[in-house]
Amino acid sequence: MKSDNCAMFGAGAGGFPVIPMVASGALFIATSQLLSTVPMILAPFVARTLMDVSHLLLILMLAIVITRWEPSQRGLRFIPVLGRFSLLTFLAHRVVEQTLALGLRPFHLPGELVYAVCIGGGVFGSLALILLRRRFAGYDRVLRAVYL
Repeated sequence: MKSDNCAMFGAGAGGFPVIPMVASGALFIATSQLLSTVPMILAPFVARTLMDVSHLLLILMLAIVITRWEPSQRGLRFIPVLGRFSLLTFLAHRVVEQTLALGLRPFHLPGELVYAVCIGGGVFGSLALILLRRRFAGYDRVLRAVYL
């Protein structure tokens, strides 16, 4: 397995296993939506079974696709960058995600859409801050002073 893939599945980017964490969150949302259609008496059994089996299958499927499909290798080159600036990434993605979640709340959008927008905003917002940090030395010094 290539080192970028190890960063996404193993110790993770900055110590966090990126792909399993994102997949688990998406799976949790999908399962809770599905459980709303199941009778209440069966919900605990279905939830536990569905989460365990589908989580395993989802992670295996993602691992195979990402490690074998060439376009994904080019598209996921940003993962090591997120790991290199892990503290900034962690702080920035939380701030961006929470801001987006609070900003979208008055619109009463479906939970799946809000989840997707928040995850995308968190990742791309973090990348934007990292690119600014790499481009402007003064900005990098200010960030280091703020969180170190």
